[in-house]
Amino acid sequence: MTTDAVPSTANPGPTPSRRRRWLRLIACLAAPCLLVIGMFAFLQRTLIYLPDRTPAIAAEAGFPNGQLREVTQVTGDGLTLHGWFVAAEGCDAVERLAADDPHPV
Repeated sequence: MTTDAVPSTANPGPTPSRRRRWLRLIACLAAPCLLVIGMFAFLQRTLIYLPDRTPAIAAEAGFPNGQLREVTQVTGDGLTLHGWFVAAEGCDAVERLAADDPHPV
C-alpha cells in the first residue's frame, strides 16, 4: 500500500512574510506616536505658559477713549482682582444691568 501525500486544507497560519508585514505596519504606526510622546515628555517645561507679571496698560489696548475703563473687585476672601471693562458701542451696560437687576445691592 502506498501513501500519497495529501495536501492539508487547514490554514497553517500566517506565513513569515505576512508576519513581517504586520510587524512593519505596527512599527510604522508606533514609531511616530512614541516620538511625539517623547517630545512632550522632553519639552514639557517649555510648553507651560508663564504669563508676564507686568501690568498691562489700558491705553495700549487700542480701544477708543471712554469705551474701556479699569475696574477693581475685592473677593470675599480678600483677594483684589484688577481688570478692564469694555462697554459695547451705543449701550451703557452699567445702566442696563442696574435697570434689569430686580435685587439692587
